[in-house]
Amino acid sequence: TDILMDKYGIQINKTSRNTVLFMTNIGTTRSSVAYLIEVLVEIAKSLDDLLDETDADTSRVALIGYSRGGALTYAIAESRADEIDATVVLAPAPAGNFFANRIADVSPLIAPMMVAVANNDIYQADHVGIAEALVAALEAEGKSYQYFPYPDYPDSECVGCDGHEIFQVVDDEYTDYWCDVE
Repeated sequence: TDILMDKYGIQINKTSRNTVLFMTNIGTTRSSVAYLIEVLVEIAKSLDDLLDETDADTSRVALIGYSRGGALTYAIAESRADEIDATVVLAPAPAGNFFANRIADVSPLIAPMMVAVANNDIYQADHVGIAEALVAALEAEGKSYQYFPYPDYPDSECVGCDGHEIFQVVDDEYTDYWCDVE
C-alpha cells in the first residue's frame, strides 16, 4: 500500500493483511479512473515478477476485486487463467460495456470464483444483474463458482440505501462477508 500511496498517489481506503480495496467516488473524472486502470495494469504486470520469485508460493495466487476492481480482477483471472488459483469478484461494475463483453466467453477461466453482491446494490448500477449475468455465464460453462447474494445492506428498513457500500467495511453488525472470502 505504501507504493500505491507514495509512488502513485492512489488512496487506499481499506486494507487487511493480504488485500487492498480500491474505491473511486461519484464524480471521479475519467482521467482519474484511466490513471487507476493504468496503475492496476502495471500491478498486473508485477504479477509476473511475483510469480518469478523463488520465495513466493505460486501455487496459491488469488485475486479479489470490488466494483470496477471486480471487473478488472475478472479480466486478469481470464487472461492469466493458468496462473490464478482463486478469484473473488465483489459487486462487479459494468465499466461501460467492458464487463459484459468479457463475460460473454468465460471458457478461459480455470480457477474457482466467488461472486458476491448485496440484494439492494442497484442504485449506481444494477450490480445485482451484473453479478447474476456472471453467475449465469459460469453456470452455462460448468465452471466452479460460489454465489453469495447478501441481504439488503445495511438492512431492509433503510429506504434508498445503496447495498454497494457493503464491501467498504470488512466486518460490521450487518455483514460478515469476509468469512465467506476466507
